[in-house]
Amino acid sequence: MGLATAYSISNTDDSKILLLDRYGIGNDYCSSNDVNRVFRYSYGNDEHYTRMAVESLKLWKNLEKESGQELLLPTGLLMLQGEDRDANGFNEASYRTLSRLKLGAEELEAEEIEDRFPQFRAEKGFFDPHGGALLASKALYALNSLTEKHGVMVRKGQATRLLLGDHPCRNRCWRDCTISQTSSDDWALVQHSPKSKTNIDVVDPTTARLPQTPE
Repeated sequence: MGLATAYSISNTDDSKILLLDRYGIGNDYCSSNDVNRVFRYSYGNDEHYTRMAVESLKLWKNLEKESGQELLLPTGLLMLQGEDRDANGFNEASYRTLSRLKLGAEELEAEEIEDRFPQFRAEKGFFDPHGGALLASKALYALNSLTEKHGVMVRKGQATRLLLGDHPCRNRCWRDCTISQTSSDDWALVQHSPKSKTNIDVVDPTTARLPQTPE
């Protein structure tokens, strides 16, 4: 989240941005650091998430274009009905949502599944044509390279104090990152590993500093 946010800000704003990651980009504690992640429009009844996925696909395409790398492999997403009632309900709700938004979802009967996907057997299924595999680790390093190209300072370090001053973002912290203004011109975007035990102190900006752990 922190890396993607820094990249987005660097595309739309001239503020100076510092991004700290306690363990470095692509570390073993990072949930985004893996071979792949599933991309889909299918989110059950949650139309809001589906609409966000539609918007995010444009952003992924832009990222691929700027980085010159293929990061999203379009494969489609096949959702098969089985014995799990909750999973079946999710699949059916996803199909209804995609159909309502005219996003090209398909309902497949057993014969169609066997013809198109002979490796699977099911009485019924649904196909989300926008599903795919995100190359997660590759995307992280692409984002890292582009953020630095845009002038973002990316450092391995640990935040113990943030200079918030009187900016409206004062005392506003999110689960894994904090955005704060360090002076009239500088911003600090701090990303924390989910397992980080870092304590953040809100302090007087006239006396505090933002320490950085040397690489």
